[in-house]
Amino acid sequence: MEGELSRQRLLREVLLTVEPLLLVLDRYVARALTNHHGMPLRGTGWSSADSSRYLNLAADLARQAGTSPDALEMALYTS
Repeated sequence: MEGELSRQRLLREVLLTVEPLLLVLDRYVARALTNHHGMPLRGTGWSSADSSRYLNLAADLARQAGTSPDALEMALYTS
């Protein structure tokens, strides 16, 4: 019983700290990632692996900058 309650508390904490990332990898963001962050993305039609790398990078950079991933995306979009 105690183990089950601990798992439930952990799951609740994880769910409360994970925010869904609904970001768009487009040519403007891809260009900024290539030019400023060493993530080479050329052309269009990126793979799901490219999108996943972008989401992870955006979350990491936003955390480091003390901002939200969507604010970071806007900065990439306009850079």
